[in-house]
Amino acid sequence: MKCKIAVVQCVIEELSLKENFEKAEKYIKEAAKKKAELIVFPENFLICKEKNVQNKPVKNMQVLAKKYNIDV
Repeated sequence: MKCKIAVVQCVIEELSLKENFEKAEKYIKEAAKKKAELIVFPENFLICKEKNVQNKPVKNMQVLAKKYNIDV
């Protein structure tokens, strides 16, 4: 069984969830267009220094994964 995987290497904006998710959507959209089944981001992509975000980063990634039909 073959699986097409997209791997992302990018600069992470530690103080801006909004900027990071704009980047994430761009990469996810591109990977989905190229028929990738899975996209992998850097290990600290969801870490944010903003206060009171709780599970927001994970939920945002779930929304993008569902929207573009790709595993994140």
